[in-house]
Amino acid sequence: MDDWHRLGCGTLAGHLLECAGQITGGYFADPGIKDVPALARLGFPIGEVGEDGSVRITKVATAGGLVTEATCKEQLLYEIHDPARYLTPDVVADFSNVRMHADGKDRVVIEGATGTPRTGQLKVSIGYL
Repeated sequence: MDDWHRLGCGTLAGHLLECAGQITGGYFADPGIKDVPALARLGFPIGEVGEDGSVRITKVATAGGLVTEATCKEQLLYEIHDPARYLTPDVVADFSNVRMHADGKDRVVIEGATGTPRTGQLKVSIGYL
């Protein structure tokens, strides 16, 4: 629980996958400008996590949607206030040196995340009526 680098890498993988179909084109789609094939049959992502902390994002070939550097970059930046200091309960993740490259059709390799010790502060969402 104090391997800050691996915790940062794991946080990157989790952040990319947490919104399911958003990284396969759901968040990216802008019909007529950024078209996503078979959007109504959008596939969920598959994350292949390497021992080195890299993650390969892909999807089932027969599912709708797409996985590109652009879809991955939009999801990477989603809800991130500071890419160099993404506060989580386990680690302060640093995504400022993340790199991506295509690794075939609907396959993108993402690497370069790291982390530093958690701060003891957490963000909270509160609903109030």
